[in-house]
Amino acid sequence: MSTKVLKPVLTGQRLKSRKRDEKEKFEPEVFREDVVKGINSCEDLDAVSVWLDTAGQRLDYRRYAETLFDVLYASSIVAPGGTLKDDEVEKAKFCLFNFDCDNRDEIKTFMDLVQKVLRRYKFLQKSFQENVGKMMKYLKGFDEDKQTILAKSTAYCLSQGMLSADVLPNLRTEQQLKEKLAIKFLTCTLREWTALSSIDQLNLAMKKAHLDHALVDFMPLQRRNPDALCEHFTEEGMEDMVKYIRAKLSQKIKVEMGAWIKSRLRTAAEEGEANVPEMVEYLKAFVGEHKLPYAEAVSVVWSNVMDGTDWNKKAELVQEQALRHVKTYVKVLEAFTVTPKAELTLMVRIQNYCFDNQQFLKIFYRIIVVLYKDDVVGEDAIIKWYTSTHSSKGKSAFNQQLQKMVEWLKNADTESEDEGDE
Repeated sequence: MSTKVLKPVLTGQRLKSRKRDEKEKFEPEVFREDVVKGINSCEDLDAVSVWLDTAGQRLDYRRYAETLFDVLYASSIVAPGGTLKDDEVEKAKFCLFNFDCDNRDEIKTFMDLVQKVLRRYKFLQKSFQENVGKMMKYLKGFDEDKQTILAKSTAYCLSQGMLSADVLPNLRTEQQLKEKLAIKFLTCTLREWTALSSIDQLNLAMKKAHLDHALVDFMPLQRRNPDALCEHFTEEGMEDMVKYIRAKLSQKIKVEMGAWIKSRLRTAAEEGEANVPEMVEYLKAFVGEHKLPYAEAVSVVWSNVMDGTDWNKKAELVQEQALRHVKTYVKVLEAFTVTPKAELTLMVRIQNYCFDNQQFLKIFYRIIVVLYKDDVVGEDAIIKWYTSTHSSKGKSAFNQQLQKMVEWLKNADTESEDEGDE
């Protein structure tokens, strides 16, 4: 029987590590020193821009992005809390915080320099957003002038698309909310932002970041309500922001109101009966509580009453179904057409709805007749709509449908006046 001979094994051998497995030492202080020396060797911002552009080819901007932006903003590495790390080391003479907080042009010029760096090295964009957010958390560590500079530069970056509005929630630290630093910074930013662009552009950016309904969250806890927020911006002389907040609040109220109406319509469809008096009572209380204008309320009612039902797919049946549906909920509409403006708003809303939903195009006249007979819209509103207040959508077709009715109403008025004269 043969036995297997084991091969000799070397002991005490040293395994040589591969170069790619060796971790490079992280040295932000060395990187800072290189950047500061480079910036301080320049005579002006144009030279700084050129130096930063070429230095990125030999310095590791990707690995030391945070340090790079710390130097560009604050002249050196920013420690937690907003103080400078290693205060005794050389600082960059060209940095954002060294400019005059009241000089918009100087701040803009420096941020244009930063934008050139971001365009040249696109991988820095995420780090830039994160670093500005970090600065916002450290407001307490900066003096008032630096806070103002940071707010104005942030506004410029937001207007130019260098930052997204997602950066703003970094302000909402417990301490900064309590000490009103968050709302103060936000106010300065929004003032500058609206001066550089428009309220519509601001709205789009805030909406994209899901902040269009969340501005109140930047207020101190004890004043965290829409009225207090509007009062704050009124005191700051920012009426555009007050209108913006009111519009967003109204939009939120309308969405809530519409959701409730649709839920009642679903219940009615399941139970086979609509509880119209209950709807009227609840909606009148809701509109009164939220101070929603009747013209806006009746528009919400019409939209959601019509959109909250399943229409028959057969063209010959859907028109009669629509008329029955309007008759069912006519008292809900009547509850809010208590002003001439509300009546006209409803007629224009019906006109647009019938135009946008072509299956109802031919029954516009019949809908108006139903509403007229139930005192939802009066003859003055119908005549004014016909002569001047209608929408441009399908104007000729809808006017033609109502022509005979309007003539009849005008003749009825004339006959009444003649009888009165007698």
